[in-house]
Amino acid sequence: GEVTYEELPDIYNNARMSLNQLPWFKMGMHDRTPLAMINGCVSITDESRYMRERIPDGCGVVYYSLEDMEKAAGDIRNMIDSVTSTGETNILAHRGMKFAEEQFTWEKWAEEFATITQRYPLQSVQV
Repeated sequence: GEVTYEELPDIYNNARMSLNQLPWFKMGMHDRTPLAMINGCVSITDESRYMRERIPDGCGVVYYSLEDMEKAAGDIRNMIDSVTSTGETNILAHRGMKFAEEQFTWEKWAEEFATITQRYPLQSVQV
C-alpha cells in the first residue's frame, strides 16, 4: 500500500534497512536516504555522483547498480543474513545515524544554503 511522508520516520525507526531507488535526478540525492539514516536504518540505494562524494563507504548507505540487479539481490540477502548472524548491519546503521546527525540535519542544510548564497549573491535585475 501507499505510505505518506509523515509515516516514514516511524517506519524507518522500526526497520533495519530501506531499499531506495532514486528518481531521475541522478546528480543529487532524495531525502529518503538521509531520513532513513537519521532514523537508524541502512539505506540501500542506487548511486549518484553527489551521494558518492557526500556519503563515504561504511556510513549507513549500501550502493547498488541498476545495471546489475542480480548482484544487488545477493548483497541484500547477505545484509539480511548479517542482521541475525554478525550484527554488521546494526553497526552500519549506527554509523549512518551518527553521520546523518552530523551532516544531514535541517541546521546543516541551512548553513550550506547560507554559504552558497554568500558565495553567489543574487544580483538585482532591472526590468
